[in-house]
Amino acid sequence: MRFTSLGTIRVIGAEAYGVNITILQDGRQYIAWGTIYPGFVVNRSFYVKSKSNILVTLNLSISNITLKNSKGESISEAPELKDPLSITWNYNNTLLKPNEEIYVTLTLKASSETIFVDYLVANNVKEFYFDTLIAAVP
Repeated sequence: MRFTSLGTIRVIGAEAYGVNITILQDGRQYIAWGTIYPGFVVNRSFYVKSKSNILVTLNLSISNITLKNSKGESISEAPELKDPLSITWNYNNTLLKPNEEIYVTLTLKASSETIFVDYLVANNVKEFYFDTLIAAVP
């Protein structure tokens, strides 16, 4: 079982750019995660630059996970699926100075739990989308 993934990325109080970020004509940014297999990890890297005028740390979260079947129809996430996707990064909560730039790597992992894999097969899930938020906070 494999499926493709695309994730929009929104950044508050900072700027994200570089290698694995694509900017659409309307200014939205996204990360193409490629083909994902349950239990495997995929890394994507880029720069984050603080746009704050004070010291900040960065927070990372994902939301709006949307699973789609082979017909392109959205499939509702089963309530018993806890964290079908997880995202982490190599950022260690170091304070960023105004205009400081760091290189980060996000790591996406799709659950390998049997219940998730069975759900993907039963619903013919072929792709998924989600939103990533990086926020600079004082």
